[in-house]
Amino acid sequence: MPTNFEQQGNTYSAAYKHHNTVIAAVGISCPGAVIYVSPVFEGNMSDKRIILESGLLERLSEGDAVMTDRGFDIEGELLDIGVTLYKPPTLGDRNKLTSEEEILTEAIASATIYVEHVIADIKDNRLLQGIIPILLIPVISDLIYIAAYLCNFKESRIRQYKNKNGQGNR
Repeated sequence: MPTNFEQQGNTYSAAYKHHNTVIAAVGISCPGAVIYVSPVFEGNMSDKRIILESGLLERLSEGDAVMTDRGFDIEGELLDIGVTLYKPPTLGDRNKLTSEEEILTEAIASATIYVEHVIADIKDNRLLQGIIPILLIPVISDLIYIAAYLCNFKESRIRQYKNKNGQGNR
């Protein structure tokens, strides 16, 4: 547990097993390889603030595309640098999505499973199992970085299917 009381309050998570937590942004490529891991932040920080402070936006180029879930409110920041954002549409005042929005939602949901599996693989790494001692807090970003990039060397949790031409489908 952090000794600084402000840090304790910022990292404490009643929702997550009543422990102090940290959070990092993870980016994966279309085939599911980890391509970006941010430094860690205090566990109660918003998704938007993590993205803004992580340095990710500086690594993106005009014409790139980013897919997020609904919690990431970064449309304006991405638009400013010419990056396309794909995120599930919201209903707003409507009763149902348009057919195009339903297709987009389904495509995003099917791609999101790759992100969820990578995050699960990172958390399952032995480096990050159990309660991490306070002495390791200075290197926790490094531990998460290592655990994340090691995921690129293991078989995906998602079963690969072969089509008639023998091509893999991830």
